[in-house]
Amino acid sequence: MSDHPLSALNVTVRIPPSTILDAVSCDLHDARVTGFLGPNGAGKTTLIKLMMGELEPCVGQVKRNQHAIVAHFSQHSVDQLDLKMNPLE
Repeated sequence: MSDHPLSALNVTVRIPPSTILDAVSCDLHDARVTGFLGPNGAGKTTLIKLMMGELEPCVGQVKRNQHAIVAHFSQHSVDQLDLKMNPLE
């Protein structure tokens, strides 16, 4: 495993009856913003939940750097914002 903020090594996630991710490996580098793009059902949300610690893999390992700050802003988060307020408010 690397010293990157977030790493996944040979991760498999099964949510019966389906395998959502199968032997996925990735490192997130020291970027301020990272996006996941792909078709519906490709496992983007599952990968994000793994990285945030909301899911555990059936196989493989996810490593979170203890100094990394992880936040998630989904496309649905905007529905909870008061659009009359500015970003600092």
